[in-house]
Amino acid sequence: MKPGSSLFIAALLWLFLGGAAFFFEPLLLVWFLSGLILLPFIIGDASFLWFFTDRLTVRREINTSLAVGEAARVTLTIRQTSKEIKEKSGKEKEKRKILSKKILLFDCYPLSMTCSIFPFFPVRLDWKLLKQTGSLGFEYTLMPAERGEWRFSGTELLISSPLHFWRLKAVHDCSSQGRTYPNFKTIREAAGADLRGILERTGLKDIRKRGQGMEFESLLEYQEGDSMRAVDWRATSRRGKVIIREYQEEQDQQVLFLLDSGYRLHRQEEAENTQRTQFDSALEAVLLLAYTALKHGHGVA
Repeated sequence: MKPGSSLFIAALLWLFLGGAAFFFEPLLLVWFLSGLILLPFIIGDASFLWFFTDRLTVRREINTSLAVGEAARVTLTIRQTSKEIKEKSGKEKEKRKILSKKILLFDCYPLSMTCSIFPFFPVRLDWKLLKQTGSLGFEYTLMPAERGEWRFSGTELLISSPLHFWRLKAVHDCSSQGRTYPNFKTIREAAGADLRGILERTGLKDIRKRGQGMEFESLLEYQEGDSMRAVDWRATSRRGKVIIREYQEEQDQQVLFLLDSGYRLHRQEEAENTQRTQFDSALEAVLLLAYTALKHGHGVA
């Protein structure tokens, strides 16, 4: 429990009155009586907040698998304690507690994410709507900036007393955890569009290399410029003209990707308004190449 704004103002005024009473003796009695009158209100306000105010319940919904740079929606559901108990047990087991008129909400999201409404946390809840419906939904978006595991540490509610002398911090352990993966949006776009056109726009071209590779494709008549090592002498003797064997690139190759994860690749990129590292860009490039290899019948390791 923490002091509220009203308690700070009341204590400051009482202090100023005590300073005035030091110089003007008639105010000494007023200062003493005002302190005696104010003390029961302060104690009563604290007792009411501690014993009779509803501390509510909070639930969070968020996808456990997120992508770097893709916005994730977070939904918080705030309910009155009596309604939550009634839904679980089928009957209301305890007396309905009083709802505070000033409730501030703060969700302790991971440091690896940025909030769309920051720095507007904490958010003040509409207590009238919460009182009428018994529950209140609140949504906001987070932007994952780093790969890896993440975890919410909880949700905090700052509940004020009726006279605003005190504030009670109610911590709800509505844990949520998951993992942030590289952004597969590029690969999804490649799967839904013409992959050949995407590769050509990046400067990559599919060039057929005649006479190379180890997998036999067909027999062709010799043309000027062909290698003599490709001549099939048996076919040449049967047909009476020079025949060569044409090979093609192997289709069932095992492609091995090695990605350096040293400190040099973990530097921030020079682009503005980004927290991406060079390793993130390299990893996305490897994923796109792996998808291309799998699409053409190769194995990836």
